Amino acid sequence: MNNIEQKAIDFLIMSLWVCFKKLIPLFIIIPGITMYLLNDKIKEIPTRYQVKGVVKMGYLKVRTFKSSILEKMSEVTKREPVATAMGHTKQDLKLVLETKFMSDRGKNKKILDDGPFITSISFPEESNLIVVFGEGKDIELAKKKVFEVISYLEDEYIKNKKVFMKTVRYRVKTLTEDHMKMKENLVRIDKVEKEFGFTPFLSKQKNEILIHETRLRYMLLDVQSQMTPSNIQDFELISVGTSSYPVTKRKLYYYIGCGALGVLATILLILGISIYYYQFIPPPVPVSPKLVEAK
Repeated sequence: MNNIEQKAIDFLIMSLWVCFKKLIPLFIIIPGITMYLLNDKIKEIPTRYQVKGVVKMGYLKVRTFKSSILEKMSEVTKREPVATAMGHTKQDLKLVLETKFMSDRGKNKKILDDGPFITSISFPEESNLIVVFGEGKDIELAKKKVFEVISYLEDEYIKNKKVFMKTVRYRVKTLTEDHMKMKENLVRIDKVEKEFGFTPFLSKQKNEILIHETRLRYMLLDVQSQMTPSNIQDFELISVGTSSYPVTKRKLYYYIGCGALGVLATILLILGISIYYYQFIPPPVPVSPKLVEAK
């Protein structure tokens, strides 16, 4: 870059600086005009509605027991009641719900979108509740979105409860049949004892059957207790509440955008004015090297 080009660039920068100082009020006027012209559009942004749904997860308690007598029954392992009722543990259920109902929602999209959409699904600590939040400009559509989550949870509970009840009924049936067999054996031994009299062998057999019969009776009571309210709590909708609030944050984004647009327009205007007047200024006269040496 020669001396003339450097001076031209310095002069352009100086002209920009002069225009900037002279036209600095434009940085207030133009953004202000922009926000004023778009203010009516910003005011048309609808009020956002929030829907809060609270549900109680179903609870199915599985008891653990063993029996060498019950050949048809396998050992039952103890499982988490929530996992038994909903098909997942709390952590897994939350991940499934967020993936299914919130995967397409980004933070910025929530601010700019009218919805409806699910904003959050929370599981309070040490609680069997699920809290679902939804938002949208239409309160009915926002409610519908929240009820989609609730319906999904209820369907999962009903599906798992059917499997649970089928298993419990099968256990009750099997234990009842085995218990009746033990009672029939006792009746037969009593008949044999009446006909042939008391023998040590019959006494031993009778005691063993009595022990097994007592054990089966208690196991049957234990399994039947699984169908009591203390071990089965149905899925329940606690409450659904609605509230409305002005989208202040959303409007603020629009005002900031209008202000930034006005500032950009002002910068382009100043740059255009500087370039326009710069073309009428004659270029610097080159200085002869001999004159420089003479000086």
